[in-house]
Amino acid sequence: MAFDPIVYDNPQALYPSFKRTAAESYVKGQLLKFGADNDTVTNVTTAADDHLVAVSLEDIPSTEPDTTRRIQVRMLSAGSVIPLKVGAAVTLGTKVVCQGTTGRIADVGAAAAADARTIVGVALQASAVAGDLVPVLIK
Repeated sequence: MAFDPIVYDNPQALYPSFKRTAAESYVKGQLLKFGADNDTVTNVTTAADDHLVAVSLEDIPSTEPDTTRRIQVRMLSAGSVIPLKVGAAVTLGTKVVCQGTTGRIADVGAAAAADARTIVGVALQASAVAGDLVPVLIK
């Protein structure tokens, strides 16, 4: 299979759709990684070594009957501000990481993010409410 590089200065390339991994649920604002190929995304499994590439723009339950439905995402790119889902408290101006296997964010060094090593960006708003969407300046 040939790979066509994506040019990220194209707005359409920043908001592509991908195939979903079977029987997975997706939550708006949740971080995602590539799946089995370059046209599939999947949930975060091991935050310590996952390569995060996108954030979900919609909620799709694992019970979605249309298995061919594609998920709309926002590709992560340096300098972008993207709302991400909070897993544990985040502090304004603090670097945030992907928390465990949830695809949600937490402050660097937080106990809830002990296994996270991938810095996603900087929180542009504080929140202590799990599930809140917080704007993050992507690294």
